[in-house]
Amino acid sequence: MKRPLALLTGCLTRWGSQVAAIIRLLEFKSAMMIVLFRSKQDILDTIDRKHARDTAAQILKDAQSDFMWAGLEHMVQNLLPLRVSVRVLESDSARLDQVIWQFGKLAALYKGIDHMLVSLENRWAKMDQKLSLVAYALHPARQRKTRWSLHTTSTLPPTPQTCTSASLRQARKT
Repeated sequence: MKRPLALLTGCLTRWGSQVAAIIRLLEFKSAMMIVLFRSKQDILDTIDRKHARDTAAQILKDAQSDFMWAGLEHMVQNLLPLRVSVRVLESDSARLDQVIWQFGKLAALYKGIDHMLVSLENRWAKMDQKLSLVAYALHPARQRKTRWSLHTTSTLPPTPQTCTSASLRQARKT
C-alpha cells in the first residue's frame, strides 16, 4: 500500500528543501489543475479584501499557465544536479577524489551556462587543486596502465581535466 503524499513546504534557508518542495508540487500538477479548474471561484469567494482577492486571482491564473509549470521544471532540471552533488560531498563517507569528480560532472553539465561556470570556477579556485587531482588520479578505481604525470593534466582522465580553471573558461566561451 502506497503512503499518501502531501505537499512539502521548503525551508527558506535550505535550498535543497525548496527543490524537494518544487519536485513534489510538480508531482501534483494534474490534481492541482483539476482542483483549480473546478474550485477557482469558490476559492476567490472566501477572500474578503479586494486587494487580497485580486492577488489570489493572479496567483490562480499563473498556476493554471503552462509557463509557470515549465519554469518550475526548468528550475528543477538545473538545481537537481547541484543537490545530488551536495549530498554526495556532505555524506559521512565522502572522499577527496569525489570532489573533483563532482566538479567535472557539474562543469560538463553546465557547459554554456556562463553564470554557473563562473560560480564553479570561483569555488574551484578556492580549493587545493593539486591535492584533489592527486586523490583522483591515485584512486584505485581510476588507475590506468600508464603512469600518471603530476606536472601536466594532459595524462589525467577527462573529468579532472574539465575542472582546471583554463578549461572552465574555455567551456564558457564555447
